[in-house]
Amino acid sequence: HIPLERNRQDVIADISSGTLGLGQIVVVHAIPCKRVLVDVGGNIHAFWRKYTIQGPELLLRIHEYFPREPFEEVGWLRARRLLQGKEVSDG
Repeated sequence: HIPLERNRQDVIADISSGTLGLGQIVVVHAIPCKRVLVDVGGNIHAFWRKYTIQGPELLLRIHEYFPREPFEEVGWLRARRLLQGKEVSDG
């Protein structure tokens, strides 16, 4: 925990606005950091990644979860379905 008075006001403003993700805020404000991918996975419904962003007086543990359907709709992922318990790819 970093006391509020030691935080940068521009960073606090971006966090409060909710328009940028935490990883984006770190980049936009050029906060020195290292990113480490901890886990990645998926199933027929979604995919996810877990990673950390570490820097001086900074440690973020981030878990992002993405439903597959929107990515299938725009063609970024091929649709998948289960057929008799076995995963089948459309197309």
